Amino acid sequence: MAIFFIILLSIVILLGLLLRFSSVKINIEELEIINTKIEKFKVKISLNFLNKIPWIQLNIDQKRLKKLKDNNKLKIINKILKTRLLKDYKNIGKILTKNWKKILGETKKIRLEKLNLDALIGTESADTTALATSAVSISVPIIFGRKAERLSYNIKPLYKDKNYIFLSINCIITIKLVHIINIREIVTKSIKVK
Repeated sequence: MAIFFIILLSIVILLGLLLRFSSVKINIEELEIINTKIEKFKVKISLNFLNKIPWIQLNIDQKRLKKLKDNNKLKIINKILKTRLLKDYKNIGKILTKNWKKILGETKKIRLEKLNLDALIGTESADTTALATSAVSISVPIIFGRKAERLSYNIKPLYKDKNYIFLSINCIITIKLVHIINIREIVTKSIKVK
């Protein structure tokens, strides 16, 4: 009986250490969007111990998303979750404005290890295309410059007298599991107070 409790205690301690020192790594290997339609999609999500050793990994691509979307059991679960989330989080705007400093403090701990961004922007007017391309080109380093460890971007105009947006994104985002749990706790406590 004592051996059982020792084994159980060691498993609980091991799981606690895994969760405490693990981080979620989202590797967007390929994401291409053309005029709000996703053309290519390939993402790897992993839980890494000490940000190095993956112990859980999930690969998601367009085929897998389509299978999940067509699964009837998941449709039922999704419907239940939507109604539950709408019920619990109908005042999410108030919760976010009330706790924005705490939540922002946790989201600042998100690491953007790599960001490669290619964009092709076109509008019906050449003037608007030039302004939009310039604005995006100036905004990318301002928004991501301090955050991204490796930043590469290429924004080009498309002068074809039509509205067109092409985005190709390749990035790696890392956040410690503890910070995700902290954000969830902030939101959950705010809901319970109401």
